[in-house]
Amino acid sequence: MLLPKGVEEVQFKRTESGWIFSAPNPWTFGWRRSYRVDDVQKAALALCVRHGRYFRLLVLILMYTLPLATFWHYPSLSRAPSPWAWLLPALFYFVICMVSINLCDYLPVRRLLIGLPQRPSASVSSRCTPRRRDPCLSKRLRP
Repeated sequence: MLLPKGVEEVQFKRTESGWIFSAPNPWTFGWRRSYRVDDVQKAALALCVRHGRYFRLLVLILMYTLPLATFWHYPSLSRAPSPWAWLLPALFYFVICMVSINLCDYLPVRRLLIGLPQRPSASVSSRCTPRRRDPCLSKRLRP
């Protein structure tokens, strides 16, 4: 096995009524969506998450080998006259890789998320803040 056993369990949290699944966001930047699932749905989602991790591993291998193959084939690229000649393609390459990795996480579970009840999102006031997390810190930060 290329991946450790149970790596997909990170996206599940146990509750009284089942599990909360933290689904990947289809957009690269933004909040993750949470869904309530039972044990049967959890098993199916965990399998799809594991498959997505294998796709992610493939993308990471390509991410490292593609620049090396490019510089092997075109050695003149290493003698760029300006730092911008390196920075802009590298930034573009980084964004493409991030989007690809995100899609590797999202696409395998997409069909299983249809029809699942979303967990109500927490309002801004109920989100965890430093004062809410630590009572001692709350006393120190009080004006």
